[in-house]
Amino acid sequence: MKRLSCAFLLLLLASAASAQEATPPADTPLAVRTGAARGPVQLTVFCDIEEEGCERLVVILSRIAEIYGERVGITFRHHALEEHARAASAYRAALAAARQGKGWAMLEMASVNRDRLDEGGLRSMAEQLQLDLARFDTDLAASEVARVFEDDQAAAKAELGQDVGQAARLPVVFLNGTRLKDASTFDALEAAIKSAIKSAIK
Repeated sequence: MKRLSCAFLLLLLASAASAQEATPPADTPLAVRTGAARGPVQLTVFCDIEEEGCERLVVILSRIAEIYGERVGITFRHHALEEHARAASAYRAALAAARQGKGWAMLEMASVNRDRLDEGGLRSMAEQLQLDLARFDTDLAASEVARVFEDDQAAAKAELGQDVGQAARLPVVFLNGTRLKDASTFDALEAAIKSAIKSAIK
């Protein structure tokens, strides 16, 4: 079995608190998420797992969840270039892992191991996350996983409009429904979150 990248090991050390995903309320729809499912600040991210920019953003978001996890919820939604079929497979794997409470952990692992997003690599990640592999295999083909995937495609077209093609290369972040102009760095994203939290408690 190949070893996963050193980058992921560093990510685990830097964001240990985010590794324990909060259990969302029972009526929360299936999604790859971390943080507070019903917190006052909600981030929605459209991203291509095969793009380097997505890897950087996932690291930033994991750090945000570690610091603001009780007030900020983060939901990852799939939007990738058509030629990036492995991004779709990785996202489905994250959704399947989410059914066992480890969707975000799978996303973290996949985003820093973009050269290992084939079936064997994703199954290896599932094993290292100590998922029930039989259930994981079943959930990959679940209708709910397929529906969420299709919903993300429709949402990307609706939310991104004319930018839908370019957005596959550059991650797009919405904060409480408003698209952020700059979410490329931790400082920029944290500033927007702090402002939103301040407004929420007024």
